[in-house]
Amino acid sequence: MSEHDQEHNLTDSASVIIIDFNSAGKTLKYIKDFRKFSRLRLPHFVIVDNSCNPENLNILLEGNFREEVTDLNEGLYWDKTNQVVVYAAKSNEGFAKGNNIGFHIAKKLYNDSIALLMMKIECEDTLNVEVA
Repeated sequence: MSEHDQEHNLTDSASVIIIDFNSAGKTLKYIKDFRKFSRLRLPHFVIVDNSCNPENLNILLEGNFREEVTDLNEGLYWDKTNQVVVYAAKSNEGFAKGNNIGFHIAKKLYNDSIALLMMKIECEDTLNVEVA
């Protein structure tokens, strides 16, 4: 671990923001792969569900939540044990606004480094997350 990493605890935790649009299965696989290949000790996931589809939301919640779900606000669900938050947008906010929403949620709940990653990035080997 570099001196910069030690100073900022970059390998300890970070919030990973994922924008989902009717792709709950891919999102769940992405989280599983990220946890498997990331060097982060404690990744937090903030999923912004832009689909406005109750079925997609249910798949996301069932796939991520193992413990009691805290409904922080209308449409904001948090499983503190698994460090996953799902925000169910009332309308498709788009990719940029979805990331902004995810950023604000992550800062409020975790206040750590932020990683904005597209699900098109596939994890096949160790994933190093660097924050500048």
